[in-house]
Amino acid sequence: MQITILLTFWGSVFIPILWVPQGFSIYDNTVIIRRIIGNKSIKVKGTPEYWVSISKGVRLFGSGGLYGYYGLFWFKGMGRVWVYATRRKNLISITDDSGKKCIISPDNPDKFIRMFQGK
Repeated sequence: MQITILLTFWGSVFIPILWVPQGFSIYDNTVIIRRIIGNKSIKVKGTPEYWVSISKGVRLFGSGGLYGYYGLFWFKGMGRVWVYATRRKNLISITDDSGKKCIISPDNPDKFIRMFQGK
């Protein structure tokens, strides 16, 4: 019984670290989200836009603060959105080539958007 409780506790503390966004890179029109569990690539369609905050979203699946914000969220006016963020503010909204929406938190949102505007 005690071992089950300990495993559950430590698993809930350390397993989520695998999905935490470690950083973002841009290659051509693709955003690469670096994570321990494996990188996530998003082929961006259009120009990324500023997103104010994720504090008004509803988390459907994922983490809402432990080591960051990642997983599937729901936002009024936007619907279901995949979030890969290390903070709640200064975010960027992107849409992939299939129409799926994502919110990310690059270190320099202004520079990030300018990189896509030049293409």
